Amino acid sequence: MRISIFRAAFVALSLVVAMPAAQAAGPFDLFGDNLFLDGPSRVCLFGNGQIRRAIERQGYTKIYLNVQNGRYIQARATRGDWVYLLDVNACTGRVLDRERLRPA
Repeated sequence: MRISIFRAAFVALSLVVAMPAAQAAGPFDLFGDNLFLDGPSRVCLFGNGQIRRAIERQGYTKIYLNVQNGRYIQARATRGDWVYLLDVNACTGRVLDRERLRPA
């Protein structure tokens, strides 16, 4: 009985803590491998799949995620006839900068 009460309390506390962060971060993946802080109080919960989809929505294909540094991630992707190196905000999925590398 004591374990059930503890489990219920833990689940309730987890939901209370996770809800404001999830609402602030927008779409999220609780089981993703990218959990870090974005700014002083916002938790970023985007996983690799969500980052890929956000980059796809901006017109890129053949997306390869490279290096993550805090709330930023570097990716290589194709758009049109070129391959680009992208700097992406991993919390929003927005491409912040791109460098044209070579023809596709």
